[in-house]
Amino acid sequence: MPERKLPTSRITRALKPAATSAKAAIAQGAAWARTRSRPEDEKAQRQLDQAIRSAQQVAELMGEMKGAFMKIGQLLSFADTAMLPPEVRAVLASLQADAPPMAYELVAEVVTAELGQPPGQAFDWFSPEPIAAASIGQVHMAEHQGRQVVVKVQYPGVADAVAADLNNAGLMAAMVSTIRPFVRAYMGHLDVKALADELKDRVLEELDYTTEAASQQAFAQAFEGHPFIRIPEVVPERSTARVLTTAYHDGMRWAAAVQADQDLRDTWGEVVYRFVFGSLYRQGLANADPHPGNYLFHEDGTVTFLDFGCIKRFTAEHRERLIDIGRAVLADDAARFAHAMAAAGFGPEAREPDRLYAALRPNYLPVLEAQPWTYSPETTKAIVDANLGMTEEYRRIARHFEVPPDYLFLGRVALGTHSVLSGLRATGHWRSVISELWLGAPPETELGRVEQRWRARNTHDTKPS
Repeated sequence: MPERKLPTSRITRALKPAATSAKAAIAQGAAWARTRSRPEDEKAQRQLDQAIRSAQQVAELMGEMKGAFMKIGQLLSFADTAMLPPEVRAVLASLQADAPPMAYELVAEVVTAELGQPPGQAFDWFSPEPIAAASIGQVHMAEHQGRQVVVKVQYPGVADAVAADLNNAGLMAAMVSTIRPFVRAYMGHLDVKALADELKDRVLEELDYTTEAASQQAFAQAFEGHPFIRIPEVVPERSTARVLTTAYHDGMRWAAAVQADQDLRDTWGEVVYRFVFGSLYRQGLANADPHPGNYLFHEDGTVTFLDFGCIKRFTAEHRERLIDIGRAVLADDAARFAHAMAAAGFGPEAREPDRLYAALRPNYLPVLEAQPWTYSPETTKAIVDANLGMTEEYRRIARHFEVPPDYLFLGRVALGTHSVLSGLRATGHWRSVISELWLGAPPETELGRVEQRWRARNTHDTKPS
């Protein structure tokens, strides 16, 4: 049976999410408290059971509604790595996987409206069955001009539905209520409204596939001909605001990649690290959705990067401020670090720079500790705790600290990358890699030397305004 079209009425879309999110916020807050204190009593178990039920309700609702509220849920499921019990994380993690697919009849409607032809005519061949379904669209295999492509088709009505969500003050208030327990733990002065506004901007950008196509083309241009980073090419003549067609890349998915030989996983880890931080510091482009489902791993050590719908751009000034902070870290200089943080807008300059640096230093363990350094769930916990404000030292300085809106997504980028590298248990010379970006140091790894030779032949490292 074809799936019904999405409800667009503000009232219809607001009532169930608002009620469910309020319940979920209370239950998840209780579960979070339990993970911190770990009382072994019946009341704590009841709270955990309630949190699991609430998480299931949230997941079901978001999967049904697709749109903005599901995107919010995906962000929460990503951010709760160390904050919720495993049972709740498992439920919310389902939002990172496939959403219920829409019927082919609706897919054909969108393709026909956007491309002026039904799928069977717009493409040489078009699979009626999707290979993936997500929050605002689903993906189909196809052939175009003799080559395999993938076609992402936006759910009909989702743009109106999401616009209604994002312009609904009551629903946005419910969203803020849902995330408030998490961000309070993350940072005392984190502006929740600014976070909501930033999320709103990113979601609105994802609604327009022309924006995503432009972002993907920017990455593809920056890494054209790269020796180990692959970006699928956009097919512009078959791409519109609601249909995005790109070249098909085949590769190993995450479940298979984590079973590969460790040497290969180490190589993939360095490739991911170089892509994430290289594109940030060289091109000012940050993919704000770094999770394993967006990567394809290849046996030759290369990695294909997918999904450029959630991109944050940084000016040259922003990057210089971040690099100043990084240089202070590599120098292990607390006073310099505090000064650079203040200059970047992270609150007034700390009166006790040693305390500020001690609180935030765990974020940089991969580049400060003895090299080579191995990412693992155990070693990454210190990084996560520092990012989420769970250390005692952090809580002492949090009230004097804030995150400027421009940098809100950097935490998500960093935590996502650490999570991927931890899953790979990647070992690498991370200090060497980051020194190339922060200090202009010569590469010390073989991949670094290969990349340096490629960069010498290309002029992609432009500085966007």
